[in-house]
Amino acid sequence: MRNLTFAALLCTYVLFSGQQLLAVPGDPVPQQGAENVIAGMPTGKSPVPGSNPPLNYSLTIYYTDPTGKNTSTNIQVPNIPVTAGLPTPTKAQVEAASAAKQAAIIAAINKAAIPIKPVTINGIMYNTLTATANGTVAGMYPTGRYNAQGQPILAPADFSQYTVSGITQKLVPSGGPKPGTLGPGVYRTSGNTVTGENGNGKGAFIPGTTPGSGTSPGSMGMGQATFGGLGATAGLTTGTDASGDPSFIGFGFMDETGSTPVDYIVDFDPTAGMDDEQVLTELEDMFNDDYSADGYTASYDPLTDTLSIDQPLAPVDYTWSSDSDPGIYLEDSMNTFPTPEPGSLLLLGTGLAAMAALLHRRSIPHLT
Repeated sequence: MRNLTFAALLCTYVLFSGQQLLAVPGDPVPQQGAENVIAGMPTGKSPVPGSNPPLNYSLTIYYTDPTGKNTSTNIQVPNIPVTAGLPTPTKAQVEAASAAKQAAIIAAINKAAIPIKPVTINGIMYNTLTATANGTVAGMYPTGRYNAQGQPILAPADFSQYTVSGITQKLVPSGGPKPGTLGPGVYRTSGNTVTGENGNGKGAFIPGTTPGSGTSPGSMGMGQATFGGLGATAGLTTGTDASGDPSFIGFGFMDETGSTPVDYIVDFDPTAGMDDEQVLTELEDMFNDDYSADGYTASYDPLTDTLSIDQPLAPVDYTWSSDSDPGIYLEDSMNTFPTPEPGSLLLLGTGLAAMAALLHRRSIPHLT
């Protein structure tokens, strides 16, 4: 591994306990705004049956409090039922499970009524973190069936989407000794694998404006889809999900730029005993084998334990991910790359000087 100065290491240091990445000169400034999230189909219940105290599915949401401090909160989400019909659910059963999960998450966020620094998004002023239903998005789900080659068969379904308004982007590591990037403001809480996640997704950040700032909202920029966990050697797959069926892990994105969405997805059933690096390297190899001819490639960075789509994606695209194995935690993200302010560029130059001085699209089987 490359030798890194202490200052360089600071650029990649992240507190997985839910805190922001430690900012360094050149880092972009997190903004307030909104985020669209797709509720996948759960393979386990929340809370876990028989757990005492109750072990719930939970979300970590980043926001700016009324004093202007960037912070986060943990939202416990009970009352999430398991998907009916497992291990071979129908389209209707998957859509019902996604809608039930969406409703439980919206209720939990709004019940918490977390006060925030006021922000206007699409003409509406928000003073608390607010979740709303936002229709459905076409996605894919594992059917529990396999083709002759042993590949999991996926089928289309319409997954329920919710919007969380009033969030603040999270500063995340970008790999190596360079400034961080801005990630979304809503994450499954680190390490939380209660329900199993099949068919989750996230859209681009929607910027807002704050009173008296004198600024207008920025545009929804290009994004980078990522999928990562808590460290290259963290986690250890069990090979089964919360319902005792084979677990399922996958990653990719849904291209929504055309009249018909196109899925760039890879997936597999992990064997027991695989760590983050083994799982994400497997997905990297599969993605590159399947989609490099289409102009899309993926790279895994063990330093940040992140698998990334190398090419920027349009603001209308969504990530797609599945991680139903309770032994490993992997979360998808749609990061953005805003242009640093001139002052930030100056600070970056100063910081670098100081440091120098210190030393086939994949053929996914579909049901017909």
